[in-house]
Amino acid sequence: MTAPTDRALLPYEAARLLSVSTATLSRWAHDRRIPHMRTLGGRFRYMESEILRLRDRLSHPVTDNGEVAS
Repeated sequence: MTAPTDRALLPYEAARLLSVSTATLSRWAHDRRIPHMRTLGGRFRYMESEILRLRDRLSHPVTDNGEVAS
């Protein structure tokens, strides 16, 4: 569930938050590796809360046993 103040980010905004290119972000969306939605025109949008959650997960790698690596 999204927060009431959550907003849909444009691809360049989400890519900037994740420090990846828009091409990488688009590839992840096509591969269903990243939560996204599509506009009526077929454009990708990314919920800010999901992108921030993903950014936190990417910045704290997890080991094989599920623990956060140091």
